[in-house]
Amino acid sequence: MVLFLSVSLFAQKKVYEFHSNNTKVRMKKNGFPTINSVVNTSFEVKNKVKAKKVISEEYKKLNVEIRDVVKDSVSSNLKYQKAIEKLEALKKINTLISSYINSTKPYELKVNKLIAAQKIADTYSFDQFIYADENLHPEKKSKFFILKLNRLDLKVHLKKITWELDKKVKNFKQAPKDTEADSKLKILREKLKKTKKYKYIKQPFKVHVEEGFALGATISDPTIVVGAFQKVKDCYVLKETYGRYKKGRIISVDEAVSGRVPNNYFVDGSLKKLISDVDNGKMYVVENDFLNKFALKINGKYNYKSTVKKIVKNKVTAVTYYR
Repeated sequence: MVLFLSVSLFAQKKVYEFHSNNTKVRMKKNGFPTINSVVNTSFEVKNKVKAKKVISEEYKKLNVEIRDVVKDSVSSNLKYQKAIEKLEALKKINTLISSYINSTKPYELKVNKLIAAQKIADTYSFDQFIYADENLHPEKKSKFFILKLNRLDLKVHLKKITWELDKKVKNFKQAPKDTEADSKLKILREKLKKTKKYKYIKQPFKVHVEEGFALGATISDPTIVVGAFQKVKDCYVLKETYGRYKKGRIISVDEAVSGRVPNNYFVDGSLKKLISDVDNGKMYVVENDFLNKFALKINGKYNYKSTVKKIVKNKVTAVTYYR
């Protein structure tokens, strides 16, 4: 903000010259001007910090519930699928044994059905003795050999197994499919869709200090403002604190616009001018039309002229002169 006081900038601006006598004369017509001194000071400015975006607790809680229900549902459905597989395995064993019994083919051409049935029984840990040889249940090889010697005994043995398997199939209690978990999961997922995922947590203001100008004391005698002055900028003076701008602070038009400061927060609700003494840099805040109304000269030329009527040899003559 001090840059606009540099000599290079002053050289490009109009120079307004003030004289105490001229100011007195102009006050009779324009009234008493409001002039304030300017104080160069520091301001503590609070800047808003963007709110922190976090996942809401309700959203987290629902996700945990869904995960638990999915876990239970998967476990339950896995049990259900395994139970179905076991039931189908029992039926398959029964089918293979029945196919062997009902087949009219020689033993050598149909024994593979008994081998397949025994392997299924072993896979699912069914305690069934269907077939044995040197590779498959060798400890029971002798027992199966004796049964094989009398085909009728083998048939009776296998029939008993099919009856037992029929009972097991009929009495098989499979784990029910968890339809309740599926329904609960559907409800929770619908609820999750309607739940706000994020919440915003307000963050404390970030405070920093910046240099600026503030309104000083009111000048009781406007005639003391004499010499050459230049306009620093158009400005507003805060009569009340608004946002980052403190009461009494002098701000530019751009700052007022960017800060969206309402007019009723400005002193007099009107535009002011910040002016500076060319010689010593002393600054004042003046009314917007002060420079044009009270300056004696602008860039070396008289700022105004007066016309009065004067009687010369019984004739009225207009005489123009500069003050």
